[in-house]
Order: sequence, then structure tokens, then C-alpha cells
Amino acid sequence: LTADEQQLVLLWRNSDSVRRWMFDSTTIAQAQHEQFLHSLQSSREKTYWLVYVGSEPIGVCYVTLLKQKSSAEFGMYVNPDKLGQGLGSILLNSFLQTIY
Repeated sequence: LTADEQQLVLLWRNSDSVRRWMFDSTTIAQAQHEQFLHSLQSSREKTYWLVYVGSEPIGVCYVTLLKQKSSAEFGMYVNPDKLGQGLGSILLNSFLQTIY
């Protein structure tokens, strides 16, 4: 992600409408966000991606593999400014295209 994209994702993640649905609903600090993004570069258990429609970023999708349980969790969140615009189906489609 570019520096601007990183800031955008952090802004979305910390918005009340997204944060309240997360397993960890606390506000994420800049340093914590940067550390997490850096950890993704070498992680084999997590994949996160920013989804675009044309040149506009609309949301984030992610997969977290849980080896000990032989399962995976997935999630997504849409740009909080775009809620109610039917973008969830685009994110879900992106997720399905990525994992298959």
C-alpha cells in the first residue's frame, strides 16, 4: 500500500461504523497500524487487500488462517462514507475471486 492508502485504511478501520464490528474494537494507533502492515509482508497466515472500483478504493478484504483449527476466517469492511451503496457484494466478489 502507498502511504496514502495506509492512512485511508487506518481511518476506515478506526471509524465508529467499522470499529464496533471488529474483534478488537479499540482505536488503533498509527504505530500499531504500521507494525501490523509490516508484519503482513512476511505472514503466511494473513492476507489483506484494498479493493478498488475503477480508481476508487471502496473497502478492505482479509483472510486469517488458523492452522491449529484447520480453518480460516475472512472479513471485509467498506469505506464508511460509502455505507448503504451496495458495495458489500463487490467486496464479497473480490474475496471469492481471490481465494479461488
